Amino acid sequence: MKNIIIRLILTPILFFSIQAKAQFHFGARAGNNLSDMIMEDLRGQSRVDKAINRTFHIGGILEYDITKQSDILCLESGLFLSWKGTKLEYGSFLNTETITPIYLEIPINALYNTDFGPNKFQIYLGPYIGFGIAGKIKYGVNNVSSPIKFGKSGDMKVYDFGLNMGAGIRMDDILMRLQYGYGLTNLDTSGSSTQEMKNRVIGISIGCMFGKE
Repeated sequence: MKNIIIRLILTPILFFSIQAKAQFHFGARAGNNLSDMIMEDLRGQSRVDKAINRTFHIGGILEYDITKQSDILCLESGLFLSWKGTKLEYGSFLNTETITPIYLEIPINALYNTDFGPNKFQIYLGPYIGFGIAGKIKYGVNNVSSPIKFGKSGDMKVYDFGLNMGAGIRMDDILMRLQYGYGLTNLDTSGSSTQEMKNRVIGISIGCMFGKE
């Protein structure tokens, strides 16, 4: 009788553990960032030329299959290190500034998979939150640099919030993604309503899901 009771208790626990394990999948992604920043009324300059800051990102992925019998619809999150920023030129290439903040970023995406021949086509959309943890500002042709200070009295705010949208292809366990990150937070710390500093990032990455069929 005791064995029967133990089995009755353990059976549903084991069942739900196996189901949960089947619905969670892990992976990793890394790639290039083509980053820029929306910047208005910067230092009172009448003309500021900007250029793409070529950086990169790397991190881990966690997927949860909402549809238990398949992975058509998933929730995708993870933890990434993402280098962002922009390059600025004030009237002359000799007077330049490269801003490269580094964020610890957590995305939360709704991910849709559909069959695309032998592979799967993916589209996704969702918010992200970023925490500024490091970075540098480089000046002039000699690349004289200083660390970025985050906070109300620093160079930019600590927290960044925005939206990610993207598409990609999954071939077996291999992922290829194209993503656009649209920053919504004004990172400017001056408190002026006429000054803006917002992240804009195009990400191109490759990754791998571990043990996902």
